[in-house]
Amino acid sequence: MTEQNTQTPRPDVCNDCFKLNLKPILQTTDICRPIAGGKSPLVVAFITCTVEGRDVRDAIRNTWASYSRSNTAFMRYFFIVGRTDNATLQDALVLENDIFHDIVQYDFKDTYRNLTIKTMVGLQHAVKYCKTAEFVLKTDSDVYVNVPAFSHLLNSYKNTSSETGGHVENGHNGMFGRLHNRALPIRNTSVSFREKWIVSKTEYPRSVYPKYLDGHAYVLPTSVARAVVDVSKDIPFFHLEDVYVGLCLEHLGYEVKGTRGFLRVKTPLPVCSYKYDNVYFVHRLDSPYMLKVWEASCSNTGKAQFWKRLRQGEWTNTNMKT
Repeated sequence: MTEQNTQTPRPDVCNDCFKLNLKPILQTTDICRPIAGGKSPLVVAFITCTVEGRDVRDAIRNTWASYSRSNTAFMRYFFIVGRTDNATLQDALVLENDIFHDIVQYDFKDTYRNLTIKTMVGLQHAVKYCKTAEFVLKTDSDVYVNVPAFSHLLNSYKNTSSETGGHVENGHNGMFGRLHNRALPIRNTSVSFREKWIVSKTEYPRSVYPKYLDGHAYVLPTSVARAVVDVSKDIPFFHLEDVYVGLCLEHLGYEVKGTRGFLRVKTPLPVCSYKYDNVYFVHRLDSPYMLKVWEASCSNTGKAQFWKRLRQGEWTNTNMKT
C-alpha cells in the first residue's frame, strides 16, 4: 500500500482502490474473549501508538486501561503500531506483547501521513476480532480517558435508545466525539506545526471538509465501524485520518453530531478536572501527568463548576488540530 498519488486530483469515490490487505506482524486476536456469564463487552478501544512508546503504553496500562482487567472486563483495548526497521526495538516489542498480549502490529510505514492506514487497520482489527463489543473507541496515546464517565455516557445512550425504539433525542446514533463542522483545508501556512495539515487542491479538491469527529478520540457503534471499514475500499486515501473517517461516514449517509466533554487543551488542567462526570477525554497528556491524574484523590467530581470555569477562560481550551 502506498500513499496517495498527488499527480491526479483525488476523486470522491473510486472502485476498490484503497485496500486494507496488510500483512500482520504481531496479532492479538483474543481481546474480546467472553466475559463470565456470556455478557458482551461494552467497548473495545484501539490506541494509536509508535513502536518506541513503551513508557506511554505502560502509563496507559497502569491508569485508565486498567479498567479492562487485562482484557477480561466490560472494556477491552489494544495498541496499534506499524513496522520498525530497528531489530532491537522489534525484539523488545515482541517480548512486551508476550507479557501483556495487547499489541497489534501490521506491515506499513509508521508515519504521520499514514495515520489513516493505522486507523483503518485498527478499525478493521476491532470489528473482526471484537464482533461482540457494542462500541469501538479510537483514541491516541496522549489522551486521558475518564472511563467511569465515558462508560456511563455509553450506557445512558443504550438505555435511552432501547426505551425509544432506537430513536435518541440528541441524534448521535451512537457516535460520539468532538465535532468539526465546515472546517476548511489548510492550503498554506507560515506556522511550522501546522505544515503537516497542508493539503493541496490535488489532494483534496473540495473547498470544505465534511463533518467529522476529531481524531484524538471518537466512538462508533461496532455496526457503524464495520460499515466504515467496508466502504473504505471505495473511498480514496486521504492522509488526515479523522477527515477520512468523516468522508466514509458522509458517503454512508450518517449524520455526525458533536458531544461535549471531548477536550483538546493547550496546557494541563487541574488534575481533578479530568475526573468530572461530564469530562470524557482530554488530549495532550504526557505519561507522568497521566499517572498524576490517575493517582489524584478527588472528593468532588460534579459537573457544574467545570464548564463555568472553562467558559470564563480560567483554563485555556483550543480548537486547533494538533
